[in-house]
Amino acid sequence: MSPHRSRYWLHAKIEDPDQCEQQIEKICEVYLEAVDNEADGLHTVSVDEKTGIQALGRESPTIPMSPSKVERMEYNDERHGTTNLFGNLNVATGKIIEPMLRETRTSEDVAENIDNIVETDPAAKWVFVCDHLNTHMSVSLVMLIAVLCDIPLEGLGKPRKYAES
Repeated sequence: MSPHRSRYWLHAKIEDPDQCEQQIEKICEVYLEAVDNEADGLHTVSVDEKTGIQALGRESPTIPMSPSKVERMEYNDERHGTTNLFGNLNVATGKIIEPMLRETRTSEDVAENIDNIVETDPAAKWVFVCDHLNTHMSVSLVMLIAVLCDIPLEGLGKPRKYAES
């Protein structure tokens, strides 16, 4: 046991259990079909972000091990800020595709991440699995998908936050 260690986690509050179960079943179906779909040219990618990753460096170089001496690493580190990792897992192959590091995690960053993935095989069809983060439903992402799918932009309507004004 290590009582000094802890980790955050989020317990989702489920408002509609039936809807939640349907969504879980749909995602499980998508994952189960991923290998067959990959063979047919349809890529299934799970997309998520890891935020606030600390970029650390050592104040002094590490001294490598030598006969009868262990490797010695400087205790003090230098902090170089934080970064955000965009991770993209091809569900069928288990391979990470087009990971991206950014200082921010904006809707434009999410759209750029999706565009980078699609550019790896522009002729293919894609299924993206992601959570309900607001940047995964942003105007910039909808616009990108419309362009990639040749959907006329004038038929998209107005974003929700502007529709009432």
